[in-house]
Order: sequence, then structure tokens, then C-alpha cells
Amino acid sequence: RTAKRAKMRLLLLVALCTSCCAFSGPGLGLPLAKTRAPSIAHVHILSEPRTRCIVKPLQLYASTGPDPMSVTSALVAFGHYGSFLGAFGLLAAERVLVKEDLTAEEATKLSFLDAGYGIAGLGVLGTGYLRATKYAKGWGLYAHSPFFYGKMLALGVMAGLSLYPTITFIKWAIFAAGQQDKSIPLPCLEDRVIKRLRFFTQHELYAFLCIPFCAAMMARGIGYNESIPMWAMAMGAIVPTVGASAYSVKAALADTKAWEEQLSLLGDAEQTTSDA
Repeated sequence: RTAKRAKMRLLLLVALCTSCCAFSGPGLGLPLAKTRAPSIAHVHILSEPRTRCIVKPLQLYASTGPDPMSVTSALVAFGHYGSFLGAFGLLAAERVLVKEDLTAEEATKLSFLDAGYGIAGLGVLGTGYLRATKYAKGWGLYAHSPFFYGKMLALGVMAGLSLYPTITFIKWAIFAAGQQDKSIPLPCLEDRVIKRLRFFTQHELYAFLCIPFCAAMMARGIGYNESIPMWAMAMGAIVPTVGASAYSVKAALADTKAWEEQLSLLGDAEQTTSDA
């Protein structure tokens, strides 16, 4: 167990370092070194022509929308990065807490952690939308970036895989709410369910680590290509998301139904014993 916790701490540290690297630098509008010319202290990547990217001063496009250097833009960026790191931390905590012989109290904690994870995920999506359309480099850059759709793919897969833990934790929390003694382990909890929970949460973390990489490439205009239809890149993100969601929901409903049936049988057996 100690080795697993150390592994999760290392994974979290790597994610934090990667996020700091991805969310910094001239590609996101942060100041360059003082030795650079002030006229290009903040830059924006535009396409001209399709096969290459050039760097333009921020002032050339600042008039087309909200000022990317405003306080509002900074707060939106802070909310985006904070939501991202918060979601990752909550998911990592879920991964650590999932274990055999879970008690009712621990099951309730997992449900609260998962609720916080969902709220943080919504924060990532909401602030990400604002940054893509208003407060960063503009939709014109992101719409033709394969890495933008790669980022959407990672987010979609994460959302799809998260449905299995969410449905399972809700069922557990409902059962735990009716228990007087919260220290008693959940009955009829199969090892298969625990392994599946670890599988889903672990692969959500892997998808998380893809996001800073895609964000760094996307923000610098790498891979920008107007010749690829947007619908084709969008479908590349939508189809795996739908598949992951369907698989997670199907597996969660099947496992929770089997667990509830076992609980019902256990209750009938206890009632028979008490009547005898």
C-alpha cells in the first residue's frame, strides 16, 4: 500500500510539473525574457499560408475581442488552471482511496470526492470555452489545430470513463446513508469491482497527462492545418468519447445490479435466520 501511495504522489508531481511547463511561455501570453524586444513581448500565432505559422504582435488582434491581457482574462486563466489541477488532485485521491474492504464512511468520502471532481471538470470546460472563444488566441487558431481536438479527445475519454466510478459511488453512498455503523465494511463487495474502479481511475489519470502536452502544442500553433476538415477532427474526438461512455455505463449498471441482488439475497438470508 505504501508503494502504491508513493507511485501516486510521483504521478501527481509529474502532472504538476508538466502543467507548469505547458501553461507557461510566450505561447500563452506570458512575458518573454527582458532582453527581447518589447514589441514582441506577447505574441499570437497566425497562419500565413497554410503550410507555416508566423508570429504577430498581440496588438494586431487585441481589437477583435476582449483584451487577452485584462484582469478578467487572467482570472479566467486562473480558474482554468486551478480547476484542472483540482480535478487531477481529486481523481488521484479517489485512486488512492479505492481498496478492498471499504467501509460505509470511506464509500461516502469517495462519493464526495467524485462530486468535487465533477464540479472541477465543469470548471475546466467552462473556463476552457471562455478562453477558446474570448480570452486567449481565438477560435480561428484552435478550430484548425489537431492538438485542440486531441485535448478534447482526452477530456471526452476522461468524462466517459468517469461514469463507472460515479454510478458505483452513488450506489454505495445511498447504501451507506442507511447504515448506523459507518465503520462496517460494505457487504458483498467483489474484488472484480475494485479492480475495475482502479482500472477506470488509473486510465483517467493517463488521459489527464495528455492534456498539458496537447495544450502546449496547441497554444504555439504546432500542427495548424486548414486543409483538414474540422468535422473530421471533431469526429475523431466524439466517437471515442461516446464509446467510452457507453462501455462505462453498461459495466456500471451491470455491476451495481449484481451487487444489489447480492444485498437482497443477504437480507433475505438474515431475515430467515432471525425468524428461525
